[in-house]
Amino acid sequence: MPIVIVGYSGGFLPTAWSLEVGGVTKRVIGVILLDAVYGELDKFATWIENNRSGFFVSSYTRYTKRRDQELMAMLREKGIAYREDMDAPLRPGSVVFVQTRDGVTHRSYVTQAWTDIRSRTCWSRWRQRQR
Repeated sequence: MPIVIVGYSGGFLPTAWSLEVGGVTKRVIGVILLDAVYGELDKFATWIENNRSGFFVSSYTRYTKRRDQELMAMLREKGIAYREDMDAPLRPGSVVFVQTRDGVTHRSYVTQAWTDIRSRTCWSRWRQRQR
């Protein structure tokens, strides 16, 4: 059964380690981080590089922007393309970084930034991938 790992805030840590030593990497088809790139960038970059059939989405606020930009730079150095919008279907190998609108705080992230439109967009893009 396929697995999509979703991590919010400090959830980056168990997400990163699950990808590194979790033992189910072949079943993981996607990773979604919600304002959660605080560290373990090497683990995320390695998973992205070694699992080109999976997708990776990081949606972030100003609080984690610097670390997301560091991860983007790491991927650029590895020659891995990414985009900064959710305008296309999530396909195998999709890597997407999306900055949230101004005014969304980390504390209200899940209730304001990743509700309604963004969550529908992400899941509909994933469903398009299945076709």
